[in-house]
Amino acid sequence: MMKKIQLTILFVMLSLLLHAQSGQKIIRLQLVIDSAMARYPVSKQQQDFDQVQQLTLQQLNAAFLPGISLNGQMSIQSDVTQLSISMPGFSPPELAKDWYKINLDITQIVYDGGQIKHNKSLEAQQHKIKIAELESQENAFKESVSKLYFRALLLKQQIRVFQSMHQSLSATTHEMEAAVENGIVLASGVQQMHVELLRNTSQKLEAEAALEATLAFLNVYSGLQIQPSDSLSSPFIVSQERHFSNQRPEWIGLNLQIEKSGLQQKLIQAKRKPNILAFAQAGYGRPGYNMLDDQFSDYYMIGLRFNYKIWDWKTNQREQSIWQISASIIEKNKQSFEMNQRAAFEAKKAEIQKLKEILSNDSAIVQLQEAISESQRAALKAGILTSAAFLQEVEKLRMALLQHETNKIKLLNAMTDLMFITGKMNFDE
Repeated sequence: MMKKIQLTILFVMLSLLLHAQSGQKIIRLQLVIDSAMARYPVSKQQQDFDQVQQLTLQQLNAAFLPGISLNGQMSIQSDVTQLSISMPGFSPPELAKDWYKINLDITQIVYDGGQIKHNKSLEAQQHKIKIAELESQENAFKESVSKLYFRALLLKQQIRVFQSMHQSLSATTHEMEAAVENGIVLASGVQQMHVELLRNTSQKLEAEAALEATLAFLNVYSGLQIQPSDSLSSPFIVSQERHFSNQRPEWIGLNLQIEKSGLQQKLIQAKRKPNILAFAQAGYGRPGYNMLDDQFSDYYMIGLRFNYKIWDWKTNQREQSIWQISASIIEKNKQSFEMNQRAAFEAKKAEIQKLKEILSNDSAIVQLQEAISESQRAALKAGILTSAAFLQEVEKLRMALLQHETNKIKLLNAMTDLMFITGKMNFDE
């Protein structure tokens, strides 16, 4: 027993040494997702959205600043104002037909009914909607990356099964070759074992090719340069939601769109309120404000302008109705989305529960099949069992092991899918 323990320790130490020399990396799902998101071009759009929002808000705030413009005019006209008065000793002034003016005009919004304020609220809301749409695209990309990761994880587990079966079959083949020399078994039995070894190798090569193709996708997305020899860690799902809750970006975006419809209606209401504008004008020209003075002079004017549209033929009312209907349409879409997500949530929960039960049976099947295969192997070595019968049990064991590994990965994948459905991502690796 002590010798066996010493050999085990030596084997573990040797494995660790080879692991260190080979430079094998341990890859985790969260690391792959984070690396892929850092390289995902769509994620970089948020900076552009932030800049657009900042510039738009600056543009809206600029409306509160005074408007200053310099205007000039030079004209020649066919006629001018004349005084048809004939009085002794009085000669009416004659105005020139060429006029010259240069004006400095200043305007300042005094009251706009709250239009700028509501436009700023709409811009902030639109920015939130864009971010939610961006997060929705990111969520779909994360889901694609996670599925590739689980496919790679499954393929690596299958390769391990094929490697284990190869070792077991090789050992049995060597024992049978010795038995052939002793006349215990027929040479044809050894040939059947070699055929099974080749078949197992072919399946292993197919799995390795599929793994390389899957890792090629992951490497392009993540830039991690994952090698087939690297270890892929199985993620640990901290907890599962028992009750449905929706935190997906699509859900958040639909709520934001409904809120946007309300803000749009407030802006439309603000457009029906009066506008007051302060203005000032200073100028120099001929004639000035005194039309009877034909000399160049300076002039100025300061005042307020008032504008109120008394009747708009119910245009404003119809615009509000349009946005109310739009909000109703979005609300129905939100209800449909919630119904679909709730159904997917319940279906995924049932699938997870089923996989947990299946895994329990898989473990029992593997244990029993291993015991059967071991007893059949002893019978084969003793020459009381044909190699064909033994290989049938080997195939059953291989299928049991592959099914067990497949169901383990399917369970992890289903639990991850459940997190994507609710929008709550929580890995503890």
